[in-house]
Amino acid sequence: MRGGVRLARGAAGRSRLRDPATWQQVHDDNLTAGARRNALRVRIGTSGDGTLRYWVHADGINVGIARVALFWPGQTKPAMSWLVRARPRSVAPGGELFLQTRLPLCGNHPNAIIRVRDPLSRRWSSARLIATGCTSL
Repeated sequence: MRGGVRLARGAAGRSRLRDPATWQQVHDDNLTAGARRNALRVRIGTSGDGTLRYWVHADGINVGIARVALFWPGQTKPAMSWLVRARPRSVAPGGELFLQTRLPLCGNHPNAIIRVRDPLSRRWSSARLIATGCTSL
């Protein structure tokens, strides 16, 4: 025991806390902590009767007013965007948002990009490809 905490012992009887592989794993985890902390997970799906329309769900986002945007490939300015409130999650730290869009699913070939911007860090999520644009938006 050290400081009231019992240390786990390896097969050789030494503390796992002194194991170089453990410290290397701790070091590697700490290097990527910022990326995990700022990870913005975005899922895209469809729902609806008759015409399927896209929905967007994001978690790992900061709480506040986020922006969900539709981009055409090669464009840096959104073709359209929506402001959506990211609310606190009840089951995990951080926030989440859900947006039911009016964007129809059209065809099998992705021709547009959906991204979500975090309200605090102002970072954009990675691109999610969708197939839409068959009717006027």
